[in-house]
Amino acid sequence: MKQILIMLLCVACLRAYGQSDRELLLELVKQQAENNKQMSELAKQQAVTSTKIEGVDKRLDSMDKRLDGMDKRLDFMQMLLLIIIPLVLTSVVGIIGFVLWDRSTAIRPVEAETKKEIEKLKEREQKLEERLETALKKIAQIEPRFTGIL
Repeated sequence: MKQILIMLLCVACLRAYGQSDRELLLELVKQQAENNKQMSELAKQQAVTSTKIEGVDKRLDSMDKRLDGMDKRLDFMQMLLLIIIPLVLTSVVGIIGFVLWDRSTAIRPVEAETKKEIEKLKEREQKLEERLETALKKIAQIEPRFTGIL
């Protein structure tokens, strides 16, 4: 429709300049042929561009799907970490508390037993000293040289 109007306008303008109808028609036919060639080239370019755009759209869609999948996995991993980290920290604190409690409860009986053993050793030492002293006194009675030592 536009082309027809343009042609009519061109014809009207050219008549005003005094060109013959035949010349005008030939010139218009040439312009129309050139316009048709340009239009076909533009249509080809548009078709190529459309296919490229469709390919890019498909790639973008596939990337969107992959990104959504990765997003879901990252969310799952984040939730897993939010659960695991407090569990591990609680376990570590619990183990440290247990070790401290166990040490304090294990040391008390050992301390008491050690004190008893020390007392027994002191008693033995005293008995040995007494026995040694009595033995030395007996030896001193037999041997007068030991009397001066005691």
